[in-house]
Amino acid sequence: MNLFSSNQKAQTSLEFIMLIGGVMLFVAIVTLIVRYNLIAPTQNRISTNSSSVRQIIDNLSNTT
Repeated sequence: MNLFSSNQKAQTSLEFIMLIGGVMLFVAIVTLIVRYNLIAPTQNRISTNSSSVRQIIDNLSNTT
């Protein structure tokens, strides 16, 4: 009977560790998805807008 209790405790501990690992993996994946789909396109839009402004300024200075 004592052997069964020991195995049950080990199984519970292993399940808890696997649960925590799964939650950490899920959080890491969600963080990467949010980072590369929300933040990166915003930065690309900013650089595109700044290059467009530079082109407009260059065009205006070339025409005068």
